[in-house]
Amino acid sequence: MFGEWLRLLWRRIVNDAPQLRQRVAQIDGGELTEIASAYPYSDVFPSARPSAVVYTTKNDAASRLFASEDFELPVGMVARYGLPQDEDMAGIASIICDFPVYFLGDCDPFDLLVFAWLRQHLSIRFLGTSDAVVAALGVDVNDRITIPLPKEEQRAMSLVREVWPEFANSVGPNLARLLDSNRKLELEALVSFHKNPISNLLHLLRGTA
Repeated sequence: MFGEWLRLLWRRIVNDAPQLRQRVAQIDGGELTEIASAYPYSDVFPSARPSAVVYTTKNDAASRLFASEDFELPVGMVARYGLPQDEDMAGIASIICDFPVYFLGDCDPFDLLVFAWLRQHLSIRFLGTSDAVVAALGVDVNDRITIPLPKEEQRAMSLVREVWPEFANSVGPNLARLLDSNRKLELEALVSFHKNPISNLLHLLRGTA
């Protein structure tokens, strides 16, 4: 009985990933599933063994958020915009090895869907953008630093709620309300408007381990 349940669960996991990709492709205007496929991956690791790996959709902004004063990254980082291809996952898994992996992207429907897709393939934790990240960096979230959701992303929110119904628990109540008001917060705003030391983000990362 248990073996049959496990077999059915594995079949569901295998089938759900391509199904989610197809559904994203119906609403993203090709941005996540077609245009992004031309973007190369970037992976950067420090000389010392890192404590964790961050998977991000925005290499430059994420690097600036984590880099120390001497521009060293204390974590490993794998970066690429959009949904990875299924065939990319074996290579990504070989890079991250047995490190704990965290997702860092914009607080918008498209990046939330990227995380929802990734967690079907990897053991990955959601770091942000979230209320916790905003608080750690001391960012005052207001209309001046947030952006209205375009129509494609407004439509994408219904898919986020369907495939990841508990997303607000990870994003946090404040940013969940921001999304409900059809606005988003991008990583570049955190880089530009943080008031607390960048090192706080690393402390937060360690605290979620």
